[in-house]
Amino acid sequence: MKKIIVVAAVWNRPQIFAKHIKSVENLTQNLKNRFDIESFYILSDEDPTVKENIKVIENSDINCSYGFYQNIPISNKHNAGFNTVLKHKSFDYVMNCGDDDLIHST
Repeated sequence: MKKIIVVAAVWNRPQIFAKHIKSVENLTQNLKNRFDIESFYILSDEDPTVKENIKVIENSDINCSYGFYQNIPISNKHNAGFNTVLKHKSFDYVMNCGDDDLIHST
């Protein structure tokens, strides 16, 4: 089975991030016979809602993990996430998303 890693940098807006997580849950459920889907989220210690976003991740029903990197510049945060995935995960495909992106399986 092919493996997809969803990577997203997270900042603030836990209510919106929760909708993103829900869409990944739905994607995982809808494609469970075709793909193994895992997510990796990059958080920032300086985010005033970091604890809420961690709760969103920990309360989800998806296979996911997270790390931390400073938010500015955002490109470095994305690179840190991708470097972590490249070093520590095995996968066939990587999907780069925003923490406010909603994903649908069709």
